[in-house]
Amino acid sequence: MKYSVRFLAALGFVLSFGSLALAHEGHDAVPGAIKTSHGGVAKAGKEINLEYVVSGTEIAFYPMSHEGKDLLPTELKLTATSKGPKGKMESLKVDAQAVGFKTNVDFKDAYRTEVIVKTDVKGKKDTFKLQVEKQ
Repeated sequence: MKYSVRFLAALGFVLSFGSLALAHEGHDAVPGAIKTSHGGVAKAGKEINLEYVVSGTEIAFYPMSHEGKDLLPTELKLTATSKGPKGKMESLKVDAQAVGFKTNVDFKDAYRTEVIVKTDVKGKKDTFKLQVEKQ
């Protein structure tokens, strides 16, 4: 008899936690998720966030404030380097656009490359490490 009381108490305890887990169903947004404006992937930084979009060998970077507002190229400095799986670091030529920056990366017969983006906004610096796959 005392084993069945313990069993029922344990079962009630487990079921009560199961109902708590289901109570959070239906939320669309993940807490802390960064919203993108250009259809890319967003990375969080200490000072700003960075969205990047890969199209072939071209990468577009869209720096944004933590509130989600696009930062204009005149508001910051952005540099990028690339490193293939067996290669050395190479500087990428980054061109400012009306909104954001663009560069081209040479995958050198690799499927992916590491791109390191450094930003400087009024003396506040961030570094973003991205694994970019060939599209």
